[in-house]
Amino acid sequence: MDISKNSNIAKVHCALDIGFFYKWLSFTTPLHRLTKAERQVLASFLAKRHELSQIIRDENMLDNVLNSIDIRKEIRDEVGLTVPQFNILVSKLRRSGVMDGKKINKHYIPNIQKDTGQYRLTIIFDINDKYKVEKAVLEQGDTGDGEASVNKTESPSADSGNGLL
Repeated sequence: MDISKNSNIAKVHCALDIGFFYKWLSFTTPLHRLTKAERQVLASFLAKRHELSQIIRDENMLDNVLNSIDIRKEIRDEVGLTVPQFNILVSKLRRSGVMDGKKINKHYIPNIQKDTGQYRLTIIFDINDKYKVEKAVLEQGDTGDGEASVNKTESPSADSGNGLL
């Protein structure tokens, strides 16, 4: 497939820190529908997991360390949540299949290769009439961000939070 045809490319400048992982989750929101708070917590987990993966190569050990009391407290403090708030959000991540016990579902972990200087997210839209969306769905104003829909009479703003270009 020739990527230069029938495609758009956007470049996003960022450091490989929590900001990258939050952007990753924001761009993929239509696929997982996590709320902003859930994305913040998961982005912290992913950033810490990436940091630890540079030292710990064993996946089971990595998951155990990531879910240790000290690391969980560090993540909770980083996102500014109380213990109950944090525990509720982690429970929601587990119920939605993002986390399974101590493990983060591999679908939510970007496959970042060391020292490449960039990460590419490719989304392929399989265009086919069998996927037509009902007009009623479009009228609901679904932003795909897991948050409440915007009233269709409101004009979109730069901070509408839908993460679309």
